[in-house]
Amino acid sequence: DPGTGLAILSALFLAAITASLIFEFGQQILMNRTGQRAMFDLRRDLMGQLQRLDIAYFDRTPVGRLVTRVTTDVDVLNELFASGLVTILADVAVLA
Repeated sequence: DPGTGLAILSALFLAAITASLIFEFGQQILMNRTGQRAMFDLRRDLMGQLQRLDIAYFDRTPVGRLVTRVTTDVDVLNELFASGLVTILADVAVLA
């Protein structure tokens, strides 16, 4: 019966789409967790470096400029990894 074959193919297609959505969701969770961990490590290392600087450095450089620089640079790197690099790698994988 043609209806039975069509029903089986439809069920298989639905299962494939559902599995794809589940795997994409897992990938997003993994990528976000990895990115957040990397940003945490980077911020921790930067703050450790700032704490090792001479006191004279802080006399010459305003603290607000340092904090702004650290936070914005880390946010820019986060944005690069979150959108730019992942998109490029995904496009290269699709082309391959």
